[in-house]
Amino acid sequence: MITKLGRPYAQSLLDSLGSTGAATDALEQLQAVHSAMEQVPALRHMAANPAIPIEVKKRTLDEVANSLGLGQAVRRFLELLLENYRLVHLGEIVESFEDLLNRKLGVVQASVVTAAELDDEQRRKLQSTLESVAGSKVELETSVDADLLGGFVATIGSQRYDTSVKGHLERMAKDIAAG
Repeated sequence: MITKLGRPYAQSLLDSLGSTGAATDALEQLQAVHSAMEQVPALRHMAANPAIPIEVKKRTLDEVANSLGLGQAVRRFLELLLENYRLVHLGEIVESFEDLLNRKLGVVQASVVTAAELDDEQRRKLQSTLESVAGSKVELETSVDADLLGGFVATIGSQRYDTSVKGHLERMAKDIAAG
């Protein structure tokens, strides 16, 4: 969930990086740090605990940065978050950064629920179709819901496209009920 808290930090980082290549690299690095914080509860605890001295937090963050091979821009950004007690909100900031970068690159997110797992060819065809509909590059996030019986439900921004069998049956039932 993108929040108001994450957006200003994400925008500042994006503005400071200059090129989209540098921003894409930074996104991958930030995602790696966020993943590490999710997988190692002690890192989350360290970020959230005001009783841990800032110098200890900085050393820990430096060790994480070294082990992940983070660039200087991301290191400085994480230290800024740490000093402003915002490192605990890294997930929200990363999500905001990814959203801003996607907008800059002309990429939209599409959430797609299918009745069955898609193979590579089906995924490519669906992505191509959604790109035609959206008029821009689409990044797919897929999940499976067998209750759909067949087809898919795609959401791009506020637009919802329901081609599922379940959706067709529900619309037919409403039409019949309406007389």
